[in-house]
Amino acid sequence: MKTFLYTLVIGLFVVTGCGNPQTDLRNKIDSLTAELDKQQSGQGRADLANLQATYVDTYPADSVSKAYLENISFYYLMVDSTTLAKKYANQYLTQYPEDQNANDIALVVAKAELKEKNYKVAVAAFESVQQNTMLSVTDMRSLGEALLALAEDDDMDGNDVYYFKHAAILEQTQGMQASIDALSMFQTKYPESKIGPSVMMVYADKLEKNGDIDEAKSVLNVIISQYPESSQAATAKSMLDNQLVGLTAEEQLEKILKNKSSN
Repeated sequence: MKTFLYTLVIGLFVVTGCGNPQTDLRNKIDSLTAELDKQQSGQGRADLANLQATYVDTYPADSVSKAYLENISFYYLMVDSTTLAKKYANQYLTQYPEDQNANDIALVVAKAELKEKNYKVAVAAFESVQQNTMLSVTDMRSLGEALLALAEDDDMDGNDVYYFKHAAILEQTQGMQASIDALSMFQTKYPESKIGPSVMMVYADKLEKNGDIDEAKSVLNVIISQYPESSQAATAKSMLDNQLVGLTAEEQLEKILKNKSSN
């Protein structure tokens, strides 16, 4: 009987002393989460992220790992641990590519690349998200920052295209005039650009929409003189010859038809 009781006690000790490691870790996470709900702590948030990272690394396919991945991706980005932010954000995107929060997590990658000054990768990441959803003004500014950095890199192929995109972003983040101001410097910055005629036509169009009619006409004349063989030059000449600058689309059509009938 004594032997049986001794064996029973030892057995109970073994069972209670060797709990489930996964359950124990999750209980720690839940306990710390409850504490942080009552009182926020910088160290507590760091400890929680590290515990969740350990859980995700150990049990990547577990049902709670998705929520943990999301939390630690944002946390590591916030504290500038960009390598970890990208690691867990990319893991999230790999495991849950169609999730409703996938775009937000993809932006973690984009912002981390921007913080690391990997501007080309950052632009690609921002633009990839932009294909799926509208970016916030803050995120548009971040994209504009990356585009400008690439545009100012003289060793970067296609820096003229990046500058043009940057000017487009400015209209959405700072207004039409900021975009016009940027475009006004394009020809000086990139005199040999192959997209020069197209950019100058966009520049003239923005000036016209902004009510700067004389300036718009001046830019159209520049297109004619600087890019005489381009299709944009032919369009510019037609607009000037037919006195279409400053007219609405309906007014332009009416005037074109009137000119044709008179001829």
